[in-house]
Amino acid sequence: MRRWQSRFTGSVRVCAISFFAALAFVSVSSDGEGLPAMRAALLLGGICLLSAFAAPVFGILALRESGRARESQRVELAAAQRHGHDEGRQLTALLLAGGTLEPLTVWGAVLDANEHAYLDLQANYARFYGRKATYRHVSGVFFGHPGLVAAGVAMTALSNAVRRSQARADAMQCWRDQCTTRVIATDRRLICLVSGQWRSFSYYAVTAFHPEPISRSAVFEFSGAAPLALFGPSLPSLISYTTYRIHGLDGLRDHPSLASLR
Repeated sequence: MRRWQSRFTGSVRVCAISFFAALAFVSVSSDGEGLPAMRAALLLGGICLLSAFAAPVFGILALRESGRARESQRVELAAAQRHGHDEGRQLTALLLAGGTLEPLTVWGAVLDANEHAYLDLQANYARFYGRKATYRHVSGVFFGHPGLVAAGVAMTALSNAVRRSQARADAMQCWRDQCTTRVIATDRRLICLVSGQWRSFSYYAVTAFHPEPISRSAVFEFSGAAPLALFGPSLPSLISYTTYRIHGLDGLRDHPSLASLR
């Protein structure tokens, strides 16, 4: 799929190598080595020219290939989003009609006694928090040539500035730990597989819930824990189910953000 990109890169490398090799043989021939070195230089120069002409062609073909790949990914994503939204609408209609989902058998996560899983899907995961920031100022005393002293002071100041910037970035609250995760929705909680560990989020601990099926995302706030964001093409089904678990049928029927799923 990336054949033209690899050929473009290869032709550029061949052009560069043959160019410098030709220069080396020209230098050898000028030092008195004679005709063989000049012939080698001419041969390498020809290879360099051919590679120089081929590189733009391969570059154009690589750009076209990349554009087709991006378009294919866009079409696949749009299809996945439509499918996810349709599944969310079907689940909402089922629950509003008084229907129930069949429990799933899930492997990996161990459920509690009498706990049942109803959804098992992939989603993108993030948490909103800031880290504890630490900053250590470094001072230096320099002796010797004035130029060396000035360079030492400048490097120390630069190092301190980098550490201050890193400390500010660590302290800033933002969405962190972003990754793709497996999400299991049970009748009691959401279970997410993050960095090889299962993390549990009980519906009863949710203090605020922000479902957005149009943007295929949901944010959960908790008492004493960092907010959780889940997003991706399959989110409409999860939004429908978690709304049902958190707000009941009234939430499915009346929540303004769920209008597109009704």
